[in-house]
Amino acid sequence: MKVTGLRVTGPGLIVDGVDLEVSPGETVGLVGESGSGKSLTARAMAGLLPRGLRATGSITLGGRELLGAGERVWRPVRGRRLALLMQDPFAMLNPLLTAGAHIAESARSRVSVAERLAEVGIDDPSVARRHPFELSGGMRQRVALAAALAGDPELLIADEPTTALDATTQHEILQLVRRVQRARGMGVLLITHDLRVAFELCDRVAVMYAGRIVEQGPAAEVRRSPAHPYTLRLLAAVPTVERRLARLEGIPGSVPAAGEVTGGCAFAARCEQVAPECTQARPPLREASPGRLTACLTRVRPRAAVHVTAAPPPEPGPPVLRVTGLSKRYGGHVALGGVSLDVRRGETVGVVGGSGSGKTTLARCVLGLAVPDSGTVELAGEGPRHRLVQCVFQDPSTSLNPAMSVGAALAEAAAQGAPGPRPTVSELLEQVGLPAAYASRRPSALSGGERQRVAIARALAVRPSLLICDEPVASLDVSVQAHVLELLRQVGTAMLFITHDLAVVRQMADRLVVLSRGEVVEAGEADRVLDAPAHDYTRTLIASVPGL
Repeated sequence: MKVTGLRVTGPGLIVDGVDLEVSPGETVGLVGESGSGKSLTARAMAGLLPRGLRATGSITLGGRELLGAGERVWRPVRGRRLALLMQDPFAMLNPLLTAGAHIAESARSRVSVAERLAEVGIDDPSVARRHPFELSGGMRQRVALAAALAGDPELLIADEPTTALDATTQHEILQLVRRVQRARGMGVLLITHDLRVAFELCDRVAVMYAGRIVEQGPAAEVRRSPAHPYTLRLLAAVPTVERRLARLEGIPGSVPAAGEVTGGCAFAARCEQVAPECTQARPPLREASPGRLTACLTRVRPRAAVHVTAAPPPEPGPPVLRVTGLSKRYGGHVALGGVSLDVRRGETVGVVGGSGSGKTTLARCVLGLAVPDSGTVELAGEGPRHRLVQCVFQDPSTSLNPAMSVGAALAEAAAQGAPGPRPTVSELLEQVGLPAAYASRRPSALSGGERQRVAIARALAVRPSLLICDEPVASLDVSVQAHVLELLRQVGTAMLFITHDLAVVRQMADRLVVLSRGEVVEAGEADRVLDAPAHDYTRTLIASVPGL
């Protein structure tokens, strides 16, 4: 597929002059912050723009022009020559159809459903008879991939296909895509905000900002020597599993809309290397080196390496949470099998493990949203449970009431706290780095990172003894993720931090608990567990983390 001069317009300019090409057998990564225009570019390439948006330019597949063509032209292309693999397979798959029906519906060859499932690593024939809700997240994504590949496409567009998956499942899915691609000679466009995934899997990487490609080239070269300051800052924001950093650096400010950029470099307002010429002419892509293109007018200066050791955490106080022998079964499935742990005042305890390991069930039992079959949950303090423990969920767009303003949501939460002086809405917004004017806005008017900050402020408004964070940054791009993690590190509240990202847990946790099939297989100081794991399962998790 070749994209030339792609512009997407609606109420304003959204994507502005994108040039992109994917060759047979090649994997191209499209990376950038939320709001850069990545997903809309992909939807334009599949002829699936939302109503009210219009694409101009050129999109050709195998030399045939598709942009502006009607549904009669697009219908035989989608699912046959071009396939989509989306972020959430639960939303992508029809809940009324079995896995086998999805694959059979998309197939155009005589290859059996069982062979298609085997191609994506599913050897159990009973999976074909199950519905999506009967499968784990990783299994659903495999079925979605099998359905996407059933039409033998020439190009697969994968939009954040591993965001919600644990490290081992993510690694398996990515290796699976790579293996199928090589066997078929298929092109892959991978859209992701996870730079570790992009640089591990892709042959070339294109960096998108404010609706434009600002840099593209061979993945290894872009990683080793970024030609645009934006790429440099994105790489600096990626957490590392190797060591705990004293400070997590996001990029100040936010991505402007393409239509808001009137002249000069779109990144100039956020760039620490800005020069006078950056604000004058809008730079086109130009050759930075053989095979490399950049929109930066000046030579990028590498950031000075800062080797700092994170300060030791303060001495933790008495336990605010003590879990003893917690067990929970759902029918014949053991979700928790005698889990014990504690969290002390001022301490962050990380909980990691694969899908189905029991992490979320543990959190639900502590929150009182699930009743354990046996064992005890003790929370320090007196009063109703909601005053003792609060939770920050993965998706703030579904955990915040869309009909309530930010101020109303925070005021309601503050009123639920213990008797005594209540924090004001302005104080809560200031605590999470948001202006007081945001009190009048509704969640839909905020970015993903801003909504998550509001969710954190709402949880802190109750002044709980314990904060449970259940995958709080899994859906955020690396810059916003760095801001939110640094904020959580500074709040000083005891935390139970649940995540599948070991690089994130390295930056957050003082102690670490590793769950597998509902049981604690390893626990101890976070640095010790990650540097010298004693259990094979922990070693497998660490080996699955993509690196930079």
